[in-house]
Amino acid sequence: MSEKPAQILVVEDDPALRELLTTVLRKAGYEVEAVEDGPAALEWIRGRQPDLILLDVMLPGLDGFEVCRRVRELWHLRTVPVLMLTALGRIEDKLRGIQAGADDYLTKPVAIPELLARVEMHLRRSRRERATNPLSGLPGNPEIEAEIMRRFRSGEPFGIAYVDLNAFKDFNDRYGFREGDRVLQAFARLLQETMAAYGDPTRDFIGHIGGDDFVLLTRPHVLSPVSREILEKFPQAVGAPELSVSIVGGVVDPSRGPDLERLIRHLAALKRQAKQEDRPLLLSGNLGLEAGE
Repeated sequence: MSEKPAQILVVEDDPALRELLTTVLRKAGYEVEAVEDGPAALEWIRGRQPDLILLDVMLPGLDGFEVCRRVRELWHLRTVPVLMLTALGRIEDKLRGIQAGADDYLTKPVAIPELLARVEMHLRRSRRERATNPLSGLPGNPEIEAEIMRRFRSGEPFGIAYVDLNAFKDFNDRYGFREGDRVLQAFARLLQETMAAYGDPTRDFIGHIGGDDFVLLTRPHVLSPVSREILEKFPQAVGAPELSVSIVGGVVDPSRGPDLERLIRHLAALKRQAKQEDRPLLLSGNLGLEAGE
């Protein structure tokens, strides 16, 4: 499925420039909404979240600085990139924009190639941030799925491990979310340090599915030693005697025709088996996910 085009809100009181920006951005493949002043912009974003706001500074009544400040007060817009357009070239004006919460500045007259490059740069950064788990700093589900699909397409066998903490919910209920967050952050550091000791940063991947669930992607021969060292170092690294870790997984051969849904189901079945048999580590030489299985 193709990714939905990013939606951009243009706030510009000059009709000719507003039309130009709208046309250029739509031709570049973006969805665009355009309004002529600050109050109209604030009304439009009430309950809606564009992917980026292109905001003129010199607006009638409510200037762009104030609009930007009010945008940043809305919880659902705190991370949306705001690019300010201005004919003001003074450093003081740029500092005012930054203090109001703007992410970038473009000076009029706008150079269209630079505009498009800046828009794409900020959208790309924003997508990465949204795809990252804010607690661990590790990639979240969108990037995990994209990375698995990339490895399917490469045709090279790879190792995958599903890693989770046992009794974490009870731990969280007993000690509170702050202690739970500390554990998850310490565990994420352990995963990163262990992969760095054994792996290749250009070929390895660690993702945070959510809660106490993580996934590791690496080369087949690295999977077992990394998993065993995580189990060995877990007690000291995390400092929570009530908790233990389970690791299940194996080697995936893309030439045998696996797909993402089958892989997820297979890992879930291994996890259930490991819990039933009280096995902290359950790795398969080959997950055997042939097409049609």
